[in-house]
Amino acid sequence: MRSIFILDVIAVLVAFIGAYWTRLFFGGEIQPFFFYAPFLVYAIIFLFMSFFLFGLYESTRTILALSYLVDFLKASVFYGTGLIAFAFFTKTDYSRMTVALFFVLSIVALYLVRFCI
Repeated sequence: MRSIFILDVIAVLVAFIGAYWTRLFFGGEIQPFFFYAPFLVYAIIFLFMSFFLFGLYESTRTILALSYLVDFLKASVFYGTGLIAFAFFTKTDYSRMTVALFFVLSIVALYLVRFCI
Protein backbone atom coordinates (compact mmCIF):
# COMPACT_ATOMS: atom_id res chain seq x y z
CA MET A 1 0.00 0.00 0.00
CA ARG A 2 2.77 2.42 0.84
CA SER A 3 4.48 2.12 -2.55
CA ILE A 4 1.26 2.58 -4.53
CA PHE A 5 0.33 5.60 -2.41
CA ILE A 6 3.76 7.17 -3.04
CA LEU A 7 3.36 6.51 -6.76
CA ASP A 8 -0.12 8.08 -6.61
CA VAL A 9 1.26 11.21 -4.96
CA ILE A 10 4.02 11.46 -7.58
CA ALA A 11 1.46 10.94 -10.37
CA VAL A 12 -0.75 13.71 -8.97
CA LEU A 13 2.19 16.11 -8.63
CA VAL A 14 3.34 15.41 -12.19
CA ALA A 15 -0.23 15.82 -13.46
CA PHE A 16 -0.55 19.19 -11.73
CA ILE A 17 2.77 20.43 -13.10
CA GLY A 18 1.69 19.29 -16.56
CA ALA A 19 -1.70 20.98 -16.25
CA TYR A 20 -0.19 24.20 -14.94
CA TRP A 21 2.44 24.48 -17.63
CA THR A 22 0.01 23.50 -20.39
CA ARG A 23 -2.40 26.20 -19.24
CA LEU A 24 0.44 28.70 -18.97
CA PHE A 25 1.69 27.84 -22.46
CA PHE A 26 -1.68 27.97 -24.22
CA GLY A 27 -3.66 30.33 -22.03
CA GLY A 28 -1.28 33.08 -21.08
CA GLU A 29 -1.59 34.84 -17.73
CA ILE A 30 -2.56 32.78 -14.65
CA GLN A 31 -1.90 32.83 -10.93
CA PRO A 32 1.58 31.98 -9.61
CA PHE A 33 2.43 28.30 -9.18
CA PHE A 34 2.47 28.43 -5.36
CA PHE A 35 -1.02 29.99 -5.35
CA TYR A 36 -2.26 26.45 -6.03
CA ALA A 37 -0.42 24.88 -3.04
CA PRO A 38 -3.54 24.59 -0.80
CA PHE A 39 -5.46 23.09 -3.72
CA LEU A 40 -2.72 20.56 -4.37
CA VAL A 41 -2.48 19.56 -0.70
CA TYR A 42 -6.25 19.10 -0.60
CA ALA A 43 -6.14 17.10 -3.86
CA ILE A 44 -3.61 14.65 -2.43
CA ILE A 45 -5.50 14.26 0.85
CA PHE A 46 -8.85 13.83 -0.90
CA LEU A 47 -7.33 11.39 -3.38
CA PHE A 48 -6.13 9.21 -0.53
CA MET A 49 -9.50 9.44 1.21
CA SER A 50 -11.53 8.58 -1.90
CA PHE A 51 -9.27 5.72 -2.99
CA PHE A 52 -9.20 4.37 0.56
CA LEU A 53 -12.99 4.67 0.81
CA PHE A 54 -13.45 2.61 -2.35
CA GLY A 55 -10.89 0.01 -1.26
CA LEU A 56 -8.26 0.70 -3.89
CA TYR A 57 -5.42 0.48 -1.37
CA GLU A 58 -6.37 -2.97 -0.09
CA SER A 59 -3.63 -5.49 -0.77
CA THR A 60 -6.13 -8.29 -1.38
CA ARG A 61 -7.68 -6.62 -4.44
CA THR A 62 -6.79 -7.90 -7.90
CA ILE A 63 -5.91 -4.89 -10.02
CA LEU A 64 -6.97 -6.50 -13.30
CA ALA A 65 -10.47 -7.39 -12.04
CA LEU A 66 -13.47 -5.58 -13.50
CA SER A 67 -14.67 -4.68 -10.00
CA TYR A 68 -11.37 -2.87 -9.40
CA LEU A 69 -11.83 -0.84 -12.57
CA VAL A 70 -15.39 0.06 -11.56
CA ASP A 71 -14.21 1.13 -8.10
CA PHE A 72 -11.37 3.10 -9.69
CA LEU A 73 -13.88 4.98 -11.86
CA LYS A 74 -16.21 5.61 -8.90
CA ALA A 75 -13.32 6.87 -6.77
CA SER A 76 -12.17 9.08 -9.65
CA VAL A 77 -15.61 10.69 -10.00
CA PHE A 78 -15.74 11.19 -6.23
CA TYR A 79 -12.23 12.70 -6.36
CA GLY A 80 -13.21 15.07 -9.17
CA THR A 81 -16.33 16.15 -7.32
CA GLY A 82 -14.22 16.88 -4.25
CA LEU A 83 -11.81 19.01 -6.28
CA ILE A 84 -14.64 21.05 -7.76
CA ALA A 85 -16.27 21.45 -4.34
CA PHE A 86 -13.00 22.65 -2.80
CA ALA A 87 -12.46 25.19 -5.57
CA PHE A 88 -16.06 26.42 -5.23
CA PHE A 89 -16.35 26.62 -1.44
CA THR A 90 -13.00 28.30 -0.87
CA LYS A 91 -14.07 31.05 -3.30
CA THR A 92 -10.51 31.16 -4.56
CA ASP A 93 -9.82 32.29 -8.11
CA TYR A 94 -8.32 29.04 -9.40
CA SER A 95 -8.16 28.74 -13.16
CA ARG A 96 -11.03 26.47 -14.20
CA MET A 97 -9.03 25.23 -17.17
CA THR A 98 -6.10 24.33 -14.93
CA VAL A 99 -8.36 22.47 -12.49
CA ALA A 100 -10.15 20.59 -15.29
CA LEU A 101 -6.91 19.73 -17.06
CA PHE A 102 -5.36 18.67 -13.76
CA PHE A 103 -8.28 16.33 -13.08
CA VAL A 104 -8.03 14.69 -16.51
CA LEU A 105 -4.24 14.36 -16.36
CA SER A 106 -4.31 13.02 -12.81
CA ILE A 107 -6.84 10.32 -13.72
CA VAL A 108 -4.72 9.31 -16.73
CA ALA A 109 -1.57 9.27 -14.60
CA LEU A 110 -3.25 7.29 -11.81
CA TYR A 111 -4.57 4.82 -14.37
CA LEU A 112 -1.10 4.37 -15.85
CA VAL A 113 0.41 3.89 -12.39
CA ARG A 114 -2.10 1.19 -11.55
CA PHE A 115 -2.51 -0.70 -14.79
CA CYS A 116 0.73 -0.22 -16.70
CA ILE A 117 3.47 -0.36 -14.09
